[in-house]
Amino acid sequence: MFLAQRGISRAASACAAAGLAAVALVGFAPVARADTAALQFRGHVDRTEGEVALSGFWWKQQTELMVLSAEGRNAPQVLVYCIDLETTVREGVDYREGAWADSWLKDTAKVAKINWVLNHSYPKINDLDALAKTAGLPDKKGRKLDAQEAVEATQAAIWHYSNGVNLSDSGNGQDVVTLYKYLTGEANKGEAAEPGASLELAPTTTSGKDGDTPGVGPVTVKTTSTEPVAVKLDGTVPTGVSLVGKDGNPLGTAANGTELYVKVPKSQNPGEARISASTKAGVNIGRVFLAKDRKHSQTLIAAGSQPFSVSAAAQVKWSHQPVPVPSSAYKEDCVQGGVTVTLKNTGDGPADFKLNGEKVTVPPNSTRTQFVKVAEDTNYTITVTGPGGYSQTYTGWLDCVETPTVPPTTTPPTAPASTPPPVVTTPPATSKPPTTTAPPTSNTSAPATTSAPATTSAPPVTPTIPPSTSAPATTGAPATTGAPATSSSAPAGSASPSGSQAPTKPIVEPGTDNPPIEVPWLPVAPAGSRKDLANTGGDDSNVVLITGVAAGLLLAGGGAIYLNRRRGRHEA
Repeated sequence: MFLAQRGISRAASACAAAGLAAVALVGFAPVARADTAALQFRGHVDRTEGEVALSGFWWKQQTELMVLSAEGRNAPQVLVYCIDLETTVREGVDYREGAWADSWLKDTAKVAKINWVLNHSYPKINDLDALAKTAGLPDKKGRKLDAQEAVEATQAAIWHYSNGVNLSDSGNGQDVVTLYKYLTGEANKGEAAEPGASLELAPTTTSGKDGDTPGVGPVTVKTTSTEPVAVKLDGTVPTGVSLVGKDGNPLGTAANGTELYVKVPKSQNPGEARISASTKAGVNIGRVFLAKDRKHSQTLIAAGSQPFSVSAAAQVKWSHQPVPVPSSAYKEDCVQGGVTVTLKNTGDGPADFKLNGEKVTVPPNSTRTQFVKVAEDTNYTITVTGPGGYSQTYTGWLDCVETPTVPPTTTPPTAPASTPPPVVTTPPATSKPPTTTAPPTSNTSAPATTSAPATTSAPPVTPTIPPSTSAPATTGAPATTGAPATSSSAPAGSASPSGSQAPTKPIVEPGTDNPPIEVPWLPVAPAGSRKDLANTGGDDSNVVLITGVAAGLLLAGGGAIYLNRRRGRHEA
């Protein structure tokens, strides 16, 4: 479906977590992570695999609704589409859930358009008849929109915004084209509200003082789950320290929006505690999935999921004396081309940090942001140290630049020459040089003569794609002037796939195990594949009829042979 390496795709053309929900980000960004094994690409939803023709490409592009899950027969599944046309899905790569900004798509307006597509097409809209009616598909007797066609149109619409390509009007089914135009048309106003993680505690680091009322905090629970969220303080905590709600009463369960506090008695020594939360929740549609540790594999986007066990955590620190409480976070900045490091001091004393050896002082309850320039496609290592033995090292690979998808640069061969080759007459056995009659042309009325012997070489003929269907010239017949030959192929540089002659470029790297997968938890099973004989006027019933007639003729012929042989024995 996709090219195996971006280097190839840049030259030629062209997701669920380390657990499931969001992976813990260093510092004080929201955290949520699943307690299941890492999710990997497992295959595709059965009866959704298809292909589309894209304008300007001479091959067809494979499409399918892909499945991410942990290892195991009954492991929960996440359904995903591709948002990276130029890269293949790689086998054995762990995926992590992330925000839009984590992906190579930096245009929020385009991602909002993709989010709208996901929420207004299959499988979110699983009633395919209703989807067809909304999209304005014609009502055809005995022929309905199926899951394969819905996935083809939806994936093409996503690529339209993520990679800037267009679905071709030719080489695709009419239902696919109509649904695609609906998903990319005026109805798509975009959905700019980015979906949140399945479970998070925000902020992930906070601080205060002993004796604060109702306690140090707040830390807010954010979740998509409708089930209770279990909350507690992990590990050994000092005497008198407890987890309470906004009213100061102890808490053991919470829900979306609940504020949590750590109650610390007065005159308590400086310390810290860790709040943990856990529940079951599904991944929000529109969440991005990226290869863990920046391994090179296709970027995916969620289209639906089953509930997973997810967890989140937050760190709470308190102080009595004016002491600094350091923390830090980092984020790759593709706009400026580097890494932004945020230094935060939530204590009541100044904090002296060192960023790669350079001193940075952060006042009490303040934040400082430092930018580190990093060259594109290079590794980076950033070391942050601070008071109280604080130390944090950030490493990674800056990969921001994406080459826009462009049609292949190879120019298809031109059509064959319209002028037929000259006809050579055989010279008579005389002493005089032969006279050769040149083929007539549209600009000459008299045949050309020459005193030199005629040559027998014909002008070179340039092959065409696809090959011309005109008949070969008859040897020895005089050439006649006719209309220039026409070619059925498109002009160079603009060839589009048509029918079975167009090759198909895979979406999954060749050699990767990609079996069909039944997804019984979808409300309605896909309607099934389209009929292969739709274009020839046949259907499944015709196949059965033809098979029956053939079997009958075979039996009748066998019987006739048997009777003839018996008759021959009697006569003998």
